[in-house]
Amino acid sequence: MNSKVLAVIVDNENLQSEDMEPYVIEAVKRDYTIHMLEPNTPWRYKPPKLIKFTQRPITLIEIRQMHALFDRTITSDDLIREAKKKLRPFDSTSLVPLTTRGAPSPAVAQSDPVENERSCIADTVVPGSVTAPEEVEVGMEQAEEEEWDTANE
Repeated sequence: MNSKVLAVIVDNENLQSEDMEPYVIEAVKRDYTIHMLEPNTPWRYKPPKLIKFTQRPITLIEIRQMHALFDRTITSDDLIREAKKKLRPFDSTSLVPLTTRGAPSPAVAQSDPVENERSCIADTVVPGSVTAPEEVEVGMEQAEEEEWDTANE
């Protein structure tokens, strides 16, 4: 592929996009044109007929399983789009830094720490319980008081 020669990959075990992905990623990296082709025979989806033409040690049951797994909806455009997403370099400029040389980012510095804590508590859901944010805050206050009482006894 590096030498830019015509490449034809024939692989009847590429049944789903995950199977085809490595080939497509390499082709996209090297700016190849990608075409997905299938045989144009009337028996291409007929396992009993296919078993007669195979030269591999494979059973009729295995061919039927492969047919069941084969995703006929995949297009070369879909594969190329997914490959380009995976090859696209990560854009860190769209992220807001949490800290800059030890100082909080402006968004964090301007926010109220108590309100941030309440927001985190309100968004926390304990499995098996459904409580309103006010009940959670009261529960936290009671737990802190009990902890303080226990420590000072």
